[in-house]
Order: sequence, then structure tokens, then C-alpha cells
Amino acid sequence: MITLLVLAAATAALLLVLGRRAWEERASEPPGTIVWHGGYEAGNFGAWIPQSACTGRSYDPSEVGRGCAAVVADPTRHGSYSGRFELRASGAPADTERAEVYVGVAASGGREGKEWYYAWSTMFPAAGNSAGFSRGNSDFNVFTSWHNADGPCGGNVVFGIDALSTPAPRIYFTLAGRDSRECAQITSRRKYFLPLRYDHWYDFVARIKWSSDPGRGSVEVWVDGE
Repeated sequence: MITLLVLAAATAALLLVLGRRAWEERASEPPGTIVWHGGYEAGNFGAWIPQSACTGRSYDPSEVGRGCAAVVADPTRHGSYSGRFELRASGAPADTERAEVYVGVAASGGREGKEWYYAWSTMFPAAGNSAGFSRGNSDFNVFTSWHNADGPCGGNVVFGIDALSTPAPRIYFTLAGRDSRECAQITSRRKYFLPLRYDHWYDFVARIKWSSDPGRGSVEVWVDGE
């Protein structure tokens, strides 16, 4: 049984921020320049590192479940290809089930004091989600996240689907502070956007200023231009 099917286009393209500090550090690049692009226009995952049961690596279902990540030509939002991420119920723990791609800090630019815009598009096809989202996984239905690079805990900036607290699934955004010495110690702020619409391409833009100091770091998010 398919429990989640997601299509993503041009995931996490990084845009240079217009701020003076970022400009001084990349003086050879004009403001607004795309400094890293995570599209699939070569017909493969490109710079992304895939992590699923079907992407050619020797992952055991006990590590990643039975999900599958693939590059497809239809449907697309931008360009000729998009990424297709499918989860199938396998009985694995909720925090194990995954079909994903990721990159490191060098590509994400998530370093102290840096400020970037990230843009991507995501669609949840109705045909692939006939059974809806797993309520057993609560709100662990994550489709985009930035994970801390120097600790074992979960993501700090997270977008996902909450299928538990309301009758209809809805998209959420969480900004989480985590203690690497004790992952269960989490301080977070959550924003619910809107009820989930199937077969709709959501266009996300996130402006993130990275800092371990809550007084300096910040996140702004736009969905479909709002």
C-alpha cells in the first residue's frame, strides 16, 4: 500500500542574498545570482545523494523501509524532469521509512552568519495517495528539511504533513532548537499553512539566516507567493 507520493522540482536552489555581508564574501557574483541549483535536468539526481531502497545502494529495508526515489519526466513543474519520492508501508519504524535525497553543508551554505534564499516546488499527486497519509506516523511525514550537521538530532527547519491533529491533512512548518547532548530536549515554533491540496504544485521560498544564537538567526517562508 502506498502511503505517500511526492514530486519535487528544482529542489533547494540557493539564491545569493542581497545583504552587504554576503555580497562582500562573494564580490565576483552580482546580487540574486543562483549559486547552487539542485534540479534534475541531466535525467538523474545530479549533485543530490539518494537514500532509498531502490537507488542502487545496498540499503536494507530495516534502514530505510521499502520506499523509492526516482527521476521522472512527467509531471514536471520546471524543466524536463522532477524527483519522485514514494513510501510504501513496510512495518519499519516511522523514523526509518524514507525516500529522499540530500546534500552537505558545502552545497546548502548553512554556516554561522550566512544568509540565503532557498526555492523549490512540491506536489502531492492524488493518484498516488489514495490511502492518505499515515496517521501512525503522526506528523513525521517530512518532505523538506535542513538537518544540523554537527549532531545526531533531527532537523532544525522542517516542512511536513500533519495527518493526526485534524481530520484533513495539512502542511506545517517547524523551526526547532535542539540540544545535541539530549535530542529529546526540543524547543520549537510551529506554523500551519493550510489544508493539503492534492495535484497542486506548491512553490516554496525560504529565507534563512543561519546562527546558533536565537537572537541572530531567522527564517522567513513564502508559499505560492504569499
